[in-house]
Amino acid sequence: MNRYPTWKYILVLLSIIISTLYVLPTFCKLKPSIQITSNNSNLQFNNFIAKNTCEILKKNNINVDNYFIYNKKNSFIINSSITFCFENEDDRNNSKSIIENELSKISYKNCNISFINAPSLPKYMNFLYKIGAKPISLGLDLKGGVHFLLEMDFKPIIENSLISISNEIKKIFQEKNINFKSIEVMNLNLIITLNNLNDYKNINTILSNIGLESEILKNTNNICLKIKFNDNFFKKIKNDAIKQNIDIIHKRVNELGVSEPIIQQQNLNRIIVQLPGIHDIVKAKEILGRIAALEIRMVEDDITACELAKNGFIPVGSKMYNFPDNSFILVKNNILLTGKNIKNAFASYDKSNALPIVHIVLDDIGTKIFKNITRENLGKRLAIILVDEKTEELITAPVIKSEISEGQVQISGSMNSQEAYDMALLLRSGSLSTPMNIIEEKNVGPTLGEGNIQKGCLSTIFGFSSIIIFIVIYYRLFGFFSAIGLTVNLLLMLSVLSILQATLTLPGISALALNLGMAIDSNVLINERIREELRSGSIPEEAISKGFALAWNTILDSNLTALIIGMALLSFTSGPIRGFAVVHCLGVLTSMFSSVIVVRALVNIWYGYRKNLSNISIGTIWYKNKK
Repeated sequence: MNRYPTWKYILVLLSIIISTLYVLPTFCKLKPSIQITSNNSNLQFNNFIAKNTCEILKKNNINVDNYFIYNKKNSFIINSSITFCFENEDDRNNSKSIIENELSKISYKNCNISFINAPSLPKYMNFLYKIGAKPISLGLDLKGGVHFLLEMDFKPIIENSLISISNEIKKIFQEKNINFKSIEVMNLNLIITLNNLNDYKNINTILSNIGLESEILKNTNNICLKIKFNDNFFKKIKNDAIKQNIDIIHKRVNELGVSEPIIQQQNLNRIIVQLPGIHDIVKAKEILGRIAALEIRMVEDDITACELAKNGFIPVGSKMYNFPDNSFILVKNNILLTGKNIKNAFASYDKSNALPIVHIVLDDIGTKIFKNITRENLGKRLAIILVDEKTEELITAPVIKSEISEGQVQISGSMNSQEAYDMALLLRSGSLSTPMNIIEEKNVGPTLGEGNIQKGCLSTIFGFSSIIIFIVIYYRLFGFFSAIGLTVNLLLMLSVLSILQATLTLPGISALALNLGMAIDSNVLINERIREELRSGSIPEEAISKGFALAWNTILDSNLTALIIGMALLSFTSGPIRGFAVVHCLGVLTSMFSSVIVVRALVNIWYGYRKNLSNISIGTIWYKNKK
């Protein structure tokens, strides 16, 4: 009657073992570490590389506490990374340049190196990393970090879209031999100025054919038409721009090695960015806010034009740029290639002079364009310019010596290794579609985060201990089984958070403590139902069986209602409330398993195999007084 089939006992045992394994890294001490990630699926890290790197670091008086390798294959892509743990931050900081040099020697140049804090497990437990066991990700309020509220400036991208449309209209007008004075973008409006009113009918017909409407502007000295755009046109531009910027921010943040960042849209024109564990607010602002658009243009080699530029008369269609040594160069405005055609970018060192450089790998389209550029302009100079919101920096202007067909570009100049790494990061992640302004910034210190963790854990431990003491005193052995079930519930919740890498925040800890109080309700219902059956004259075996069976419906109903509320919070909220909802929903599901399946397994093991069972330890059974 009170016996499980063998598979159920195995299920309970496996769930406890697996949960324990995934929770272990969370309780290990975090140590300063360096994580190296390969961007090339053909490059995988192995023990030979790891041991060789450790020996080189040891020769430089830097001891590696531990290392672990992670290789995971997804479809045809292999994600490979290696992490070195150190005793202190000084060793970690000093080892970065040594590791970079060592990787470049063995042709592992296409790698990202980021500073992280990793759990240092004993070497015999390194298998936990292979199964993907990681510490629970902590939110900004627990780990410390930076918070930004970014506001989009849509004016540049709307102007660019209108300019593109105006160029298309000009092209059509020229093909149709339509006379017009000008097509200009003014105050985010597209204005066509006509030579005379007789051209209006033809122009309006052409505009209608391409899906555009126009109206004649009054109170102007010229005959002007205003192109009318509906609200959906501007709304689509804004939505596409904000989606692209969120995607680019995600890529840049991932390159920084930030664990579980929060990047989400707020209202129609704002983005919230939270970076746990990052405390260099200046560096974070520089990485997030830069547009970083790469442009390749030709240098103006006309002697007359250069002489005019020297005297302050810059020819139309050209722009003057300065080198760091204050010499100048005249560059044509025509953009031949942009950062949109960049497939990859990584920092390295020039073998000839050991100076930092940036390697750029172009996509197929970019490779064809660059091949044509270099073939048609042999002996001429090429300008590589990095464009930001308010600045345009000339990086280099090399002479084209031969046709380049491999689609690889090398950038060198007056930059240190960190600047080269940052430039590669920005180029690799892509340029922002439109500028963003930081309107709010906060820096949450790690000390405050540690204080929140201590207070949250203390409150959870106090509540957990109080529940266990009460339940054991009141229900005796069945209370002890309930306490074990509650412990398993806590273990399951933490392991699921680790497996899913869901971010645990301060409200999440409160949900954890609250869930422990709610989870014990199921065991109270079961224990009281068993007592009720014993009061009604049932034998112990029957009372146990009926108690679990009859209490199940009530447990299911109560947990379903709690789960519905949790799902509603999860669906319609964000930020701290969403963090509360995640832990709450997970807790409801794990409590149903632990309070019914796990506790029943314990009861079955203890009482299910006894013959002639006469009594059970479930506390004092209060009988009603019979009159």
